[in-house]
Amino acid sequence: MNRAGNTSSGLDISDGIAQMYRAARDPQVADFRAWALAHCRQWVDFHSASWVSGCMRDGRPLFHEVYTEGLKAGYWECFLTLADGDPLGPRMFASPGHSFLTSTADFPALMVERWMKVFDVASAISGMAADQATGVYSVVCWHRDAAMPALTERHRQLHQHLLPHWVECLNIHRLTSALRELSNHALPGHQLALVDASGQLHFAQNGVMQLLAREFGAAQGGAFPDALMSALRSDISRFTGSQIVAARKLTTSGLWFVQLREKSDMDSLTPRELEICGLLCQGLTVKTAARQIQVAPSTVDNLRSLAYRKLGVRNRTELARAMASKA
Repeated sequence: MNRAGNTSSGLDISDGIAQMYRAARDPQVADFRAWALAHCRQWVDFHSASWVSGCMRDGRPLFHEVYTEGLKAGYWECFLTLADGDPLGPRMFASPGHSFLTSTADFPALMVERWMKVFDVASAISGMAADQATGVYSVVCWHRDAAMPALTERHRQLHQHLLPHWVECLNIHRLTSALRELSNHALPGHQLALVDASGQLHFAQNGVMQLLAREFGAAQGGAFPDALMSALRSDISRFTGSQIVAARKLTTSGLWFVQLREKSDMDSLTPRELEICGLLCQGLTVKTAARQIQVAPSTVDNLRSLAYRKLGVRNRTELARAMASKA
């Protein structure tokens, strides 16, 4: 089994774990899960592997990402059709941080015939690790086929030793990849957060929770409020509340940047009023602005008056100052 016999000293494992943390921060590592599984093969051979990630909501697991290696297409879809009969899932979610050694003898005959034999899985080690602060978890499984020796207790101990590092390194990788993009999205006066599509919080600047509390009351469970997430999932990808404004952008790692700020007088302007204010601040006259947007000068004059009243300004100088302060 390669170098698995040398792991009892801890030397190789400690060095290997340090390499995992370095790889998690390395911009050259495009997919940490593939890297980590390849790295583990220095200690133990396995026929195939699966890595499921998601987050816990209301005590139940949500599945967000499924990565498989060495398994033909349809593995996860097949499992889900039989998941109600799975005796291992409840054990893992009841004992996060523990790894379990299993074989075909541990599963119902239906799962063995329609799932394990179909994908040539004769023995396996599976375990779940969770980040208690965010609810983010990973389930990592190693499999051996019928032609290979069954996985052993020593392999299970190795798997369990590595388990918390896998989920932590995966979170580090996703977070640092997203934060490299942060400078492209940062705006003055905005607070920034990273969430996944379910609303689970992965990173937040200090002012984010205060803004959320102002609009929704105290946040719970490290998750964005459902009302905010529903708006951000819409085609507009924007939320305008009574106290805050928020918008989101998708990162290359699959997380969302969410930009939040206090609601201002500028948010009361219609798109047309905002457009006219911008033209006037550029120095255009009412007539020139009217020609540019192809409306009557009286329309521009009326919209300008409405905008002035909403913003509490009296002239262009005050308008320019107001717009600059809210940019």
